[in-house]
Amino acid sequence: MFLGITAAAVQSVGTQSKTVLVVCLTLFCISVLLDAVDGHVARRASLTSTFGKHFDRIADQLVLWSNLIVLVEHDIVHPLLVILVIAREVLICEVWNYGDILGTPIKVHAALNSRYLYQVAAVGFGIFLRFVHHLPIWCSLVPNVFLTCSLVVGCITLAWCLKENACFLKQQR
Repeated sequence: MFLGITAAAVQSVGTQSKTVLVVCLTLFCISVLLDAVDGHVARRASLTSTFGKHFDRIADQLVLWSNLIVLVEHDIVHPLLVILVIAREVLICEVWNYGDILGTPIKVHAALNSRYLYQVAAVGFGIFLRFVHHLPIWCSLVPNVFLTCSLVVGCITLAWCLKENACFLKQQR
């Protein structure tokens, strides 16, 4: 988490050097790779906990949100898309938390995890665009397209998740 937020802090400085680009992309990529590995290692070593599960979700989102907010500040991604993505992520976390409170995990469609990949792609490409100025104009649309895909996939799978779990959640109340 620290590496990903550091990437956002470094790119918010505002310099246009290639060194800053390399540092930001490296920190962000290492952060995403460590995030992918830590949960896998915890599950294989049977070191999972409810706190760890919740903290991991929060850490993932803080890394993405901090970088997205910097990209909004530099007019690379549209602020409305970022607001909608953050609102959707909060809703998803609350649905999962409700299942945890009831003591039964919520069934989640596998496609819901692809929303994270779209968000990572949007941030990674956005950091790249932040420092490269001689690209065709359509390249500036790519991070917004990735965020839109994340939003659509996340909302559709969230609706599926709520539909699939609605009967179960009613019975548990």
